[in-house]
Amino acid sequence: MPTGADLLGEFEEHSPAGLRSLLAAGVSPTEPIDGKRPIDVLIEMYLRSSRFAACLQVMLDAGANLGDPLLTALLLDDEAALRGLLSSSDEYPRRRLNPLCAFTSCRGVTALHICAEFNSTRCA
Repeated sequence: MPTGADLLGEFEEHSPAGLRSLLAAGVSPTEPIDGKRPIDVLIEMYLRSSRFAACLQVMLDAGANLGDPLLTALLLDDEAALRGLLSSSDEYPRRRLNPLCAFTSCRGVTALHICAEFNSTRCA
């Protein structure tokens, strides 16, 4: 039976299909792995590929939650959601974000910084 630790390999490869397979086999998208939420582990990994947003979406669809609609829109490279947020409140353009990231400090950074760090192209 696969466990949450098996998610790490699929995160490392940015494999949406592998993630779907593990989740379908009963691996929890929310049960902590070494004390961290799986979705946070995915975000803080070093790899930045074109498959990152797809992996994040698989985890969100399975029940994981970032708890921050701005960060979610940015990491999914979801232009429509980002435009909706920016037009709904003056707070979003000025907000500072604090996602965990490997090798790069993303503490107190702007939305544009997140776009650059995670290779977002539509949101930039």
